[in-house]
Amino acid sequence: MKTKAPKKTSGTKSAKTSAKPANGKPTAKKKTKKPAPKPLKIEQTNVQRLVDLAAAIGRPRITVPVANSNVSADANLAVTGQVNVMSATYVLELYDGETLVDSWEADPDDSGTVHFTVPADVLEAGKTYTLRLLMHPDDGATPPNLDHEITITTGAATPTTVPVVD
Repeated sequence: MKTKAPKKTSGTKSAKTSAKPANGKPTAKKKTKKPAPKPLKIEQTNVQRLVDLAAAIGRPRITVPVANSNVSADANLAVTGQVNVMSATYVLELYDGETLVDSWEADPDDSGTVHFTVPADVLEAGKTYTLRLLMHPDDGATPPNLDHEITITTGAATPTTVPVVD
């Protein structure tokens, strides 16, 4: 009976090909099942706090007044916003068309709410304004953050009738 000389190979065989059982047939590997990940338990009220990360994109929203509201021109206007990055300062800008009328800054409270007061003396009756809420540029240059704009209209001035004097 003739025996064959072993073949010359370059390099070494990998562990997968060199480890064969005595019968010469490869054995099937056992698949180990990974345990399913546990579901996260997140309360709805804590969602705002979870997204306050360094890489979070600012997504402020004006919640009061609602868009296209008719507001009074002879009283201070309370503006409320909801924000998702709590570590930043936010700016509310008031535009008359393309012209910036005024702006105000505020920091969010623990619930992620920012409050602003627009003084009545900057609002004229019968005009349409744009309110824009954004992250302060010093706090939010990167990543590019979003802003939120709504339009409001101030109520027309109440006409005063002067009695006719005879």
